[in-house]
Amino acid sequence: MKLPRTPEDFLNNIRYAKKFFHEPNHWMRDGKPFFSIYSAPRFVQDKGGPEKTRQLLDEARKIAIADGLAGIYFQGMNPQNAKDAKMLSDAGFDCIGSYNLATCPAAFACEKNGTFTFDYSEMLPWHQECWKKYSAGATVPYIPAVTAGRDVTMRCRNEEPFPWQTVRYPYGYICLGNTPDKFQSLLEAAKKHVEADPNAPRAILIYGWNEYTEGGYIAPNNFDADGALRAVAAVFGRKPASEYTYVNPSTKQLFTIPSATYENIPYGPHPKQKIDVFLPGGRAGARPSRSGARAPVVIYLHGGGWSGGAMEDHILGSSIRMLLDRGIAVVGTGYRYIRDTRADGVKPPVQGCLDDCENALKFVKAHAAEWNLDTSRIGLAGGSAGACTALYLALKDGNMHGIRAVAPIIAQTSMDPQEMKAWIPNSKYGAHAFGYRNFNEWLAHRAECLADIERISPAALARKIDPARAPQIFLQYGSPLKPGEIAKDPTHSPVFGERFKELCAERGIPCKVNYGGKAYFGDAFTWLAGELLR
Repeated sequence: MKLPRTPEDFLNNIRYAKKFFHEPNHWMRDGKPFFSIYSAPRFVQDKGGPEKTRQLLDEARKIAIADGLAGIYFQGMNPQNAKDAKMLSDAGFDCIGSYNLATCPAAFACEKNGTFTFDYSEMLPWHQECWKKYSAGATVPYIPAVTAGRDVTMRCRNEEPFPWQTVRYPYGYICLGNTPDKFQSLLEAAKKHVEADPNAPRAILIYGWNEYTEGGYIAPNNFDADGALRAVAAVFGRKPASEYTYVNPSTKQLFTIPSATYENIPYGPHPKQKIDVFLPGGRAGARPSRSGARAPVVIYLHGGGWSGGAMEDHILGSSIRMLLDRGIAVVGTGYRYIRDTRADGVKPPVQGCLDDCENALKFVKAHAAEWNLDTSRIGLAGGSAGACTALYLALKDGNMHGIRAVAPIIAQTSMDPQEMKAWIPNSKYGAHAFGYRNFNEWLAHRAECLADIERISPAALARKIDPARAPQIFLQYGSPLKPGEIAKDPTHSPVFGERFKELCAERGIPCKVNYGGKAYFGDAFTWLAGELLR
């Protein structure tokens, strides 16, 4: 939107905007609604200088006062230097700030040398330099900006060669490595900056909530799940502190769960290699209801095709309180996505996801005494790809981890394309896990990855395991198919469950298939709780 070109245009905008000032989620400062003006130095110039701008802002404040408010708290955004900062304070702005601070020296350097990429770690010293410079240049408070990221390639044409031949928006610098951990470090620095200035508003501005096409976003997404929001909560807290509300970016489902007793505990160096630990009673060191007893534990592995999802999701969200109320601890597990494992050179890519989940399991067992957990009563659960992973871990090497029970929900029980095609003729899922572009290419190259399939596929592992060492298995699916019916969703077809159950029956492995749709996904957790509390 273009800036208003006349003072009256601006005042008309204020008259229109005042209806939003009364909304409960509009930030107020000293009873005044916060109102930020982008490119404020240009705004001042367009209005004839600081004195005329001051008069115009005062007129706008009168409109708000007449509407029952205490005025308007104006922010002048995007000064380019200390001189601009002073001009904005002279023009009557209550505070100044920046929209983002992506254009750091490293950004210009990478454009100049033709690499066009720089690391997010370069952002921290640049932000601190800008905060200091703009705070010193103005006589009004400066609200520090924190840039979540910068990548405008979504606005670039696919046919444009990279590195760019010509530097012009949007063909310019790209910030890489903006992990939640680095973002959290920048937030912590911003908080310290604000706390050091007793006159500054207790606020920072984050770029941005959902500026996807410019790479600045903290909204839940399928790249870092809720990592950025977790970083915000770690630095500034969560209200209410006892709860955590999350929206699944894949399904758009909203759910609320209790806050973890221990949150974002790293079990490896990658930002996604973290777990949440929920203990019965909620408190660190809390014990389950049976005096002195160690708590059984359910380790949950989220779904999302090994390509998305978060430590906790709506599937676990429907049952986590029931598990905790029954004295069962819960662990939500994060792991690298396939895009991450491919970047790390893991082959087949899914092996990195499986290894992460196994390392998380080992980490939980290693800290069982600290968290008062009973390692003889470990249950695994998961949805879709996470369900497949849960089966893999429970059956691997003769149940080497001693899993008592596993409750996969809409699991892919085979990762052999030939077997999947025989079971489910319209199968189309799984090629990405083994590094292929599509199902047909995967099937054509099956012989080349057969050793990996035999090592990873739950059906293959079920054929090898000693039935006496096998865990109890409860497979949850939606509705059973009618005779001759083809699954509309072959990725989560109940045929996976029926064929796996037949395989288990032949080998004497305890396995049950349950139906009922999404409303009955909680049946898997209810069954799992019963097995762990025996």
